[in-house]
Parts: sequence; C-alpha cells; structure tokens
Amino acid sequence: MNGSSERTAINVVDLFCGGGGITCGFELHAGKLQFCTVLGVDNNPAAIRIFNANFSPRAPAVLPTGRLADLTWFTHPAEIRLFYLVHCAFSRPDDELKSALERLAILDFLRDIRLCDSRFCGFTTFYPPRVPERGGVSSGRSTHTGVASGHHE
Repeated sequence: MNGSSERTAINVVDLFCGGGGITCGFELHAGKLQFCTVLGVDNNPAAIRIFNANFSPRAPAVLPTGRLADLTWFTHPAEIRLFYLVHCAFSRPDDELKSALERLAILDFLRDIRLCDSRFCGFTTFYPPRVPERGGVSSGRSTHTGVASGHHE
C-alpha cells in the first residue's frame, strides 16, 4: 500500500457459503482492502436461497451470486476454474471475459458437452448457465454441473 486512501478491491469466492457468514464478514470489513464476493457455492438449496436473499448483486446481474453446486461434481481443478469463469462472464455481465471465452471456443465446447450428455448419457450438464433473454435474475435453474458429472440439482 502506498498510503493513499484508495481501497483495493479483492474478489472472493465463498466455498461452502451456507447462508453467508464469511461473506457477511467480508462485506462489513472497513479497512483499506475491500472484499467483493463474486461467487458463493453450496450444495444445499435452502442455504443458497438464504445466501442470495442476504447478498444480492451490487449491479444488475443475469445470474445470482450464490450458486448451487457440489464440489464433488468436479473431477479436475480446471473444471472449477471454468465454472468460476463462466459464472463471472454471465453474472456481471462481463463482455470482455465473454469475448475471451468465445475466442477460446469454450462456450461452443460446453454446448457440445451438453448435447453429448443428453444424447449418450440420458442427462445434461448445465453448461453454459441458462441465461434469460433480457436482464434480471433468471427464475429458472441457473446452476450447472461439472463436465464429467451426471449430478443434477
């Protein structure tokens, strides 16, 4: 820190977020560091509902901050990173991140995985997240599973 009064923002992912106890602590922190919870993850639907009621996004968002997911759905660390990146691209929305993912053809890859799951496995993963046509938080299911997973909400 250089002694200025500017606050440094740090993005936080709250794993096993429950109703948001840790996120609440980050939100109340008044020091030079500002913590911004960009993703809360829990495998309990009731906890995610409470988390999202307690911590609505600061700016208009397409997806809620809290997401239903079970970390056992992910078989490789890259899947967790992909979950995070896709969430960030669609939750804010972040056009620069979306464009970067599109240049890598990630979104096409995820759509193809969904089709393969549906055709050959009898289930679908939820990649990319289901996004409403225009603004607002989707009232539908907006979670997704790991690429190699057959788990559903």
